[in-house]
Amino acid sequence: MQAENPFAIPDFAHRTRIKVRWNELDANGHVNNMYYHSYFDQARIEAFADAGVDRTRMLELGIGPVIYRSEIDYRKELKHPDYALLSTWFVEGERARGVVMQTLESERDERLVATARFNGFFMDLRRGRPVPMPDEIRNSLTAGVASPQPGGSSRNYPC
Repeated sequence: MQAENPFAIPDFAHRTRIKVRWNELDANGHVNNMYYHSYFDQARIEAFADAGVDRTRMLELGIGPVIYRSEIDYRKELKHPDYALLSTWFVEGERARGVVMQTLESERDERLVATARFNGFFMDLRRGRPVPMPDEIRNSLTAGVASPQPGGSSRNYPC
């Protein structure tokens, strides 16, 4: 029996397109791995904002997101000129914790470049302590609840 593929991109995944800049290349002529983190971060923040959970709303609630674990599997090189196409979706976690799944594809080569999994929680900014995810945010971000995004992908990537 095969395990379910955690990187099968759901139709409701958020899409982000980021231009690869020449200065992001390393001595080998491909994007340096630190920029993959930046791409994934930007795509997560855009997904939050498009779900109505931008920085302003989080500050109103007195909370902020914290990543406590990140896993990135690098599969292929990303080069210049190109665009990074990122898919982001949220997976239900424990009461105070959640998981963000992401893929990064090369627009030019139409291939999977990297997959990522980020574990996080929300922190009370005044007390510096984890807090349960507010229902408002949980309902906006969790898989199957988020608003469908146009152009869903039928691509399924192996783990």
